[in-house]
Amino acid sequence: MKILITGGNGFIGNKLVSKLKKDTEHEIWVMSSRIEDADKKVVKADLLDRSRLNDIINGYDVVYHLAATGDETLPINELYKINVDGTWNVFDACLENSVKKVIYTSSVGIYGALEKLPGSEESPLNAVSPYERSKKEIEYYIPKYRERGLSIINIRPVIVYGPGSPMWNKIISGVEGGKIAVGNGTNKWPLVYISDIVQALVLALDNKNVINENIIVADNKAYRYKEIVREIQNNLGIKKVVNPYIPVSLLYILSFVNLTANKLLGVPYKVTKDKIKRFVRNREYSISKARRLLDYSPAYDLEKGMKITVDSYRSAGATKK
Repeated sequence: MKILITGGNGFIGNKLVSKLKKDTEHEIWVMSSRIEDADKKVVKADLLDRSRLNDIINGYDVVYHLAATGDETLPINELYKINVDGTWNVFDACLENSVKKVIYTSSVGIYGALEKLPGSEESPLNAVSPYERSKKEIEYYIPKYRERGLSIINIRPVIVYGPGSPMWNKIISGVEGGKIAVGNGTNKWPLVYISDIVQALVLALDNKNVINENIIVADNKAYRYKEIVREIQNNLGIKKVVNPYIPVSLLYILSFVNLTANKLLGVPYKVTKDKIKRFVRNREYSISKARRLLDYSPAYDLEKGMKITVDSYRSAGATKK
């Protein structure tokens, strides 16, 4: 098969490309707005260039659509253009070119604050932040594309971690530096190690049971944030140190001050209410559907996955020195 991966230079995309090239005989191409890796077959295109997409998607059997932005400092209309309009453009081009299958990477962020734990594929969509709402917007249109004949496998991962993740490098750095955390640390974070989400994406490739299904992919369990912090500390060699936690009520006051400064002085609005709410949510998801239909079984728990992640972080730091 000839496979195209949008976002193939990203955190998940890079690992997916490597896995497919290593374990399959398929012809793998990466769609990118820039050419930066001589080891990949790259076709240059932009998600917002509809005519170019129609041209370059011709001839592919499967398209993995991973490309998106989670940068919520962008103006909301720009974020929506990339995540929503860009996805519609990919779906339209796939329909136009009779692509057999699209494997789309959504997010459990579409569920927002869960009304009942554990969450499932049928949980109400309560997205709050701009990124979450952009992903939620696409969910409304996926059934319409399916009705028009486009086979879409909709994978909804939880928080992905692993070596090379910019977000997790920042979190580890914060723990290492004793950065103040939000809330009391008892809320649950659903995680999935990078190799496990890639495993799910590869399993979806030839599995007829998951055509036009929506599937959550996560670890076997969710972890309390203070457990995650403690695991990071253990791997950093930090003993008997508890990172201080800031009360949520105080953070909301700081958010109001930040918003006021933003309006009056143009100071960046970084301590947003959406970010606070998202950070302290209690989240946990069932993966029974992924187990049943995909034969998915996570190989990494927090202890195993975080050790590799922190070791990579420390090695990168040593290399820079």
